[in-house]
Amino acid sequence: MSDLRIEEHKVYNPDLAADYDALLTSLHLHDSIHVPAEVRAVCESATTNIYFGMIDGHAAVMASLILPTDSIGHRTAIFEDIAVQEAYRGRGLGEKIVEHLIAESVQYGATRIELHSKDVRVAAHGLYKKFGFEIVDTRLFRKDLTVD
Repeated sequence: MSDLRIEEHKVYNPDLAADYDALLTSLHLHDSIHVPAEVRAVCESATTNIYFGMIDGHAAVMASLILPTDSIGHRTAIFEDIAVQEAYRGRGLGEKIVEHLIAESVQYGATRIELHSKDVRVAAHGLYKKFGFEIVDTRLFRKDLTVD
């Protein structure tokens, strides 16, 4: 196995379609087929960076960094879509991508980082706690603007 190489992708790569599917399945905990336009939009976004940890030409791990935004008293970066393909788990890839995201957040001037995680992703929670993330006593509210 080759070493992990973390890359920011600015363009959609159709050769990685099977990897995109496996990563999204890992993230959503059920079979998932990616929508090329959605991955392309994140790759080309001016406000979000998407990173893939590449091993032997395959995207083994992925994560998105929503670039820091200004609020009163802080600049907040947000981590999204942190996933390791099932076949690559147990190799420390999650740690490496989180380390990379933290370093990138610092480079972009973030003073804090937030992320959301489903309750069932217990292993991911252990990883986040290892890096000093704490559960915040709050309630996430969301409004889907695509639905009437």
